[in-house]
Amino acid sequence: MQFPEKIRSIKSTDRVLEIGPGGAPHPRSDVLLEKTFNTEGEAARQRAYVDSLQTDKQLVYYEGGEFPFEDGAFDYVICSHVLEHIEENDVVEFVSELQRVSSKGYLEFPGINYEYLYNFKAHVLFLNYKNDVIYYKDKSETALDDFYEVQSFFYDTLAHGYDETIMENKECFFHGFEWFEQINLVKANSIKEFILDNFSLSRVPLKLQKKRTFVRWSKVLWFKLECYIQAILRVFGFVGIKRLLCAFKRYWKSLCAFSEFKATDGERFSVKVRELNISVDHENSRSVLDSNYVNVLRWLSDGINKLSPDKHLDISFENYLSRLMGSFLSIRYFDCSVGRMKPSLLSERHVDFSSLPFGDNSVESLSCTYVLDSLGLGRHGELIDIDGDLKAIFELKRVIKEKGYLLIVVPIGSPKVIFNLCRIYSYDQILSYFDNFNLLQFTLIVDDATQLGVVEEVKNEIDVRDYSPGCFLLQKK
Repeated sequence: MQFPEKIRSIKSTDRVLEIGPGGAPHPRSDVLLEKTFNTEGEAARQRAYVDSLQTDKQLVYYEGGEFPFEDGAFDYVICSHVLEHIEENDVVEFVSELQRVSSKGYLEFPGINYEYLYNFKAHVLFLNYKNDVIYYKDKSETALDDFYEVQSFFYDTLAHGYDETIMENKECFFHGFEWFEQINLVKANSIKEFILDNFSLSRVPLKLQKKRTFVRWSKVLWFKLECYIQAILRVFGFVGIKRLLCAFKRYWKSLCAFSEFKATDGERFSVKVRELNISVDHENSRSVLDSNYVNVLRWLSDGINKLSPDKHLDISFENYLSRLMGSFLSIRYFDCSVGRMKPSLLSERHVDFSSLPFGDNSVESLSCTYVLDSLGLGRHGELIDIDGDLKAIFELKRVIKEKGYLLIVVPIGSPKVIFNLCRIYSYDQILSYFDNFNLLQFTLIVDDATQLGVVEEVKNEIDVRDYSPGCFLLQKK
């Protein structure tokens, strides 16, 4: 969505439908409507190869034609970058269905300038919005496809960030507007009806990649801030706004420091702007993988029971393992949270993972759950440290004695950073970091629609859709 700021007419009590949300639904949407595709490849092509949708919102699939909802079932409907995918024979019915299920909404689609530059095959219509009328024309009625091989060259410009001109002149390449009561739809007779009036590009000076990336972060951040304010107003009122502003101030300082991350740490991880996360409460330190925490604790307790160490150390942000096993096993819990004012009653002390208070080769058994992936990202109130996880790994390798055991849990998937939440590691990355350890067991806890909470034993990395908890039992050589 290019113009989220144009969505202004959603009331706090409105029931909102979003059609074709892709991988990132609008935060105000209540119900999501997606079309069913025969193959995963076709589904990925239609959503521009963004990640699959992961949401707790109500998701409804349909085969096309009439929407599976009653008349006036919604107060507002969001339809962003969907209309260009609708066949010419179906577009009138589709727009009619929009007006049937709601009396107002928001529409957004690419204009002819964008289509002539990139000509994505999934886009079948030319569209233009002028004088409160949507004009449409089937692309197959023009000779545009004759130039597809030439235009495919420009696809790489999107992948490499060379779209500064488009982002600075979005009004010339995209149309976004709210509609009320009625949508006027007209089939165009010629290309002339799609030409923008008074078309001109702004003068955009060349910018360094680092500055351009930071500008995009800022735009995403301000949009997310607006969504958080709307949500907190509904729940907490003005007290919540004060709390949010304090949290945002901390977050902004961390983001400024993190803006150098991609330039210096790009070899280990990728950084995606659309996956920026705002941690409102630093004390809420558990990972995004909370739904699997019960299975993680089960794996930890089973593993420690089998090892039967005389004394076990647990370093984490939460004392779940201590509460679970402390009554029948000698466990010392160390809290590594920086921002927490009051340590847990079961915590012996706070520890700094860059300098653990244990001697060399002195620890027989140690566990570390969802810690390495978030250290140095500012989520728990600590200072930004790009190599915070590597420093912690060095300390773990130092303190574990020969033939001692280390149990760690980190998110496993395609390596990337979700600021300020966590790092995602690959299986091979973890093994390379702990090169002086033998891998005794690797368990991947799968959590998807077909295998909710199932623990699978695997010998090496398996393909996961996004990322899942990876549990490593290591023994020092």
